[in-house]
Amino acid sequence: LEFRRVLFRSVVPLPGSAYVGSKVQVDVTLINEKQVKGPGRLQLEIVGPDGKTQSVSDERLEIQGDSLKFVEPLLHTAVIPTGSSGYYRLRAQLRLDDGKYFAGEQSVLAENGAEWKLPVDGIQLEDPTLTLSKYFEAKTIFYPDLASPSHVWQPVLLLYNPEGNNFDSRYWSAAGLTDEVSVRGRTAVFWATDTAHGKTVTDLLRQVHVLPDDAQVLPLGVHWFGGWEFDTPHPIFAGLPAPVIFDNYFSSAFSYWGITNFPGKMFAGMLNAPPQLAVTLGELPFGKGKIIVCGMNLLPYLDKDPVADRILAQMLNYAVDTASAQSVGGTK
Repeated sequence: LEFRRVLFRSVVPLPGSAYVGSKVQVDVTLINEKQVKGPGRLQLEIVGPDGKTQSVSDERLEIQGDSLKFVEPLLHTAVIPTGSSGYYRLRAQLRLDDGKYFAGEQSVLAENGAEWKLPVDGIQLEDPTLTLSKYFEAKTIFYPDLASPSHVWQPVLLLYNPEGNNFDSRYWSAAGLTDEVSVRGRTAVFWATDTAHGKTVTDLLRQVHVLPDDAQVLPLGVHWFGGWEFDTPHPIFAGLPAPVIFDNYFSSAFSYWGITNFPGKMFAGMLNAPPQLAVTLGELPFGKGKIIVCGMNLLPYLDKDPVADRILAQMLNYAVDTASAQSVGGTK
């Protein structure tokens, strides 16, 4: 919360995105550049997505107005968002006895984990890094890989940070991908978290002609302008703000690369300067099946940031629920 001329009151919730039911630390600080002084009353309240307001703190205080130390902490407390997913607004009001009044707010994006869950089957996982597979194993979810006979029953093939020499040619060659996706109708999810792996994916998709020859990897801009990233209304972002430009609430969903000249459906994207549009999460039709490409760097934030948890769960559920492949036994 910023009030520059007389004072700057900062309401800082940490973390900015949280799980419903978890504790969020809140600091209210006064940067008193004009040396305002005197007694007053500080009120802090939290407003849920449903508009219901709950008082957090209401207390008298004395503003010191120290010319040598103009940063004055006013309140350190904690709040626990309870209810449905959405923005919970923290509103602070400072009323001085001499009539001066200041007000402002900051929000916490809280997500209710009861609203999503990971699919327990339907996915074949190929992960040469052995990092994503350990995450699923810790949750007692087993997604078979190529070494397991049950991989043939899975309609979705999830490849995480794929390297060409780490995969059986049945899947990694252009012919293998064509057989599994275009002919059989499986859904392939290529998840690449950096530009190098993104180039590996893009090169392969050009080989099978689901991307045009002029499609390129666009790295996230690291100059002063940076890159604007955004999502679109889609089941993968259900329960999250969409469409929205990614800010600190979506720090766990940023991509470091995207694909230009993407002919499929864009679910999330990136805009660099000079103006270049790239897809960071999207879908491409391929014969009887389809290919989903994801560049989001979700893994380091899983179990720490509900935005990452929700996007991963809903991306995998979307892939399984919309896959057209048939298992060996004749059921989806």
